[in-house]
Amino acid sequence: NIRSKDFPIRVDGVVINPDRTKLGEPNEYDLMDNSIAFKINTAEAKTKILYGYMSVGRLGRAVPMLKVSPVEVNETIVEDVSLGSYDKFLSMDLREDEEVIVFSAGDVIPQIKLPMVRANVYNSPLLKIKRVCPYCGEKLTRVNTEYYCTNSECPRIITGRISNFLIKMGIEGFSDKSVEMIYNSLGIKSIAQFLNLTSDQIMNVDGFDRISADNLVSELERLRNTSTSIAKFFGALG
Repeated sequence: NIRSKDFPIRVDGVVINPDRTKLGEPNEYDLMDNSIAFKINTAEAKTKILYGYMSVGRLGRAVPMLKVSPVEVNETIVEDVSLGSYDKFLSMDLREDEEVIVFSAGDVIPQIKLPMVRANVYNSPLLKIKRVCPYCGEKLTRVNTEYYCTNSECPRIITGRISNFLIKMGIEGFSDKSVEMIYNSLGIKSIAQFLNLTSDQIMNVDGFDRISADNLVSELERLRNTSTSIAKFFGALG
């Protein structure tokens, strides 16, 4: 029904929530527990590969990505596409400047598939993505089928650990980029140091003014003065 042009609201997916009267009280740590999300593939589009790179998440997991020529899919301009895993990337035998089809799968970041007929594919060299961390330059470590940056001094690992903690503890009004800027400017390397930041310190970081600095410090103070469960605390620590 929501795929149809007659549907009154433009959507690209739907979330089905269970009947709580039958399941009991919701999981207070995961309100989406037992819910199912469906992505509606309303469109796909052809584009060209520009280059490949590794994206490293907050906890060090590395995912191969493609930078593609900007293309509109599901009313969104797409420039970055996830390849899922390095093994999948290798199996696709992608070529430089190759034309691919971008589509929305179940993830937030779109994915690609190959056209039925690949044009001039063997006239171009194989696309290569180095298995190194783009943040610290260290070689990535394979764990089962995944790749990780395991360098404890990697800026992405340090700031990602802090960001992960703040998100899991419910801090609002900040982003990964905010933590990275504070790390680069003030050298904050631990959760404890971040929790004790002052407005004057944050004011010295480019991109922050008095209001944004005060808001972040207010959130940190709220966190320090709010009791929480041991399970939630250690879960936030990762």
